[in-house]
Amino acid sequence: DHVANLGKLLLDLGRDADAARVFRAAIKAVPRHGAGRRGLGVALTRLGAADRAEEVFRELVADDPRDAVAWVGLGNAVYRLGRADEAVASYSSALAIDPLDAATLVNRAWARLEAGDRAGAVNDVTAAVAMGHAPAEELLDAVGLFEPARPASSAGQARERDESGGGPGREAGQ
Repeated sequence: DHVANLGKLLLDLGRDADAARVFRAAIKAVPRHGAGRRGLGVALTRLGAADRAEEVFRELVADDPRDAVAWVGLGNAVYRLGRADEAVASYSSALAIDPLDAATLVNRAWARLEAGDRAGAVNDVTAAVAMGHAPAEELLDAVGLFEPARPASSAGQARERDESGGGPGREAGQ
């Protein structure tokens, strides 16, 4: 649908508030619009309204418990609300549907690390690396297992995390 595609494009461009408006318009036209609701949830999470995003994603998983993307979105929202254990459960639900989703494994690993489950985080990130998921190196560094093949800089300083500071980063529907 063209409206949902426009919303996704706006998300890709970082125009989250504009994307939220487009997704709301799609939902107004078709109230149970799955892509519109998923996109709205992503936009709300990015805009710092994770509590509202959680509501959107809970409705989506209630409507379709096999919607792995909605489970990832719910995990991202509750993680941002400081509820790492709930995030782990949401990511686990997504992985039960799509067990080969390496990005969701990394999201769950971050949540497990936050929840104090270092062994579970290591298992998840190891599996993601085995699937060829390169961004998992940041998480390996966070759990003390990263061994770079070459120095991070000529000054020999440790790699710096991106501006997000780590944590689940893949958005639902990405």
